[in-house]
Amino acid sequence: MSEILSSMIETKPQIYSQSLTIGCGSIGPEEHIVRGEYGKDSVEALLNDIVYNPEVYQRIGLSIPVQCADGRTETLKGNSAIGGTFSLVVADALGGRRFYEPKLSAAQHAERVYSYFTDLGMAIGGHDDDHSKAPNSGCGGADKLDFGDPLNQGIIKFISDNGDRIRDFLAVIVDSRSGQNLNLGALVPNAVHNQIVSNAAQLHQRSIEANPYATNGIDLKAVMQKVGGANAIETLHGQHLEVAAVLDFRSNIALKRSVLSARHANKLQAFYVNVPSLEFGAGKLYPNDPAKTELTFLAAVYYNLAATAVLAHDSLKIAAL
Repeated sequence: MSEILSSMIETKPQIYSQSLTIGCGSIGPEEHIVRGEYGKDSVEALLNDIVYNPEVYQRIGLSIPVQCADGRTETLKGNSAIGGTFSLVVADALGGRRFYEPKLSAAQHAERVYSYFTDLGMAIGGHDDDHSKAPNSGCGGADKLDFGDPLNQGIIKFISDNGDRIRDFLAVIVDSRSGQNLNLGALVPNAVHNQIVSNAAQLHQRSIEANPYATNGIDLKAVMQKVGGANAIETLHGQHLEVAAVLDFRSNIALKRSVLSARHANKLQAFYVNVPSLEFGAGKLYPNDPAKTELTFLAAVYYNLAATAVLAHDSLKIAAL
């Protein structure tokens, strides 16, 4: 083939994706590929859309997260993180603890945090789904927050037991376009890391004693509706079909997950986290305390990674932008 003809052929852009090596859950592409529902090429096509297709994104304003990272999300209302605004409740419990007290349940703690944000004129939000049964709400970030049963892995226990693995995973995440290491692990000071893990251990200890922090998803859904109104909860439909999780470090942009899924015959989905919204929220919780803002922001990042790990299989792809 001549050099001239070769130069006319468009080179497919490189995608530097990674697998969720810390994943211990069930959501991911592997079992679907094994059953022949789609192939690895389908996963690569979805990743190509995530990394290079501007049509699956929309510009939005920076705010606290008001939608869950759930790939089943049908409408775009704002910034997303695991559990929606609940990410910032857990971040406060794992981080600066402005609103947390040792006797408060997660629902009682959430009411304080949500009321603080709504008093500032901010919206809050999360979701349930159309098939989960009480005491579950359908939001894994709430339903799997923590358990007293040592054989049932919850998110808080995962952080307590696997804090070093979370930081090590952060340290190897690369930009999906350039392949350059984002050096995220280096951004977590030892003192901050140790505080997050210690706080997680304290919260889990409560769950195996008579004073649990985590109750259940229905309680957490109820308090979000109490403070934010009925529209604060979005009802999602169907089963999880996520094959990737997107960590988006860009401000003022969001993934249109329903558009992405529709482009792939509604057989594949992606989790989506607006990382700047977590930092923005931490700053609102601690407006005059940079140290606690940093601690609480990084606690939110740990919670989002741990929740994804508890929910998803290690075959789940990670895209960072």
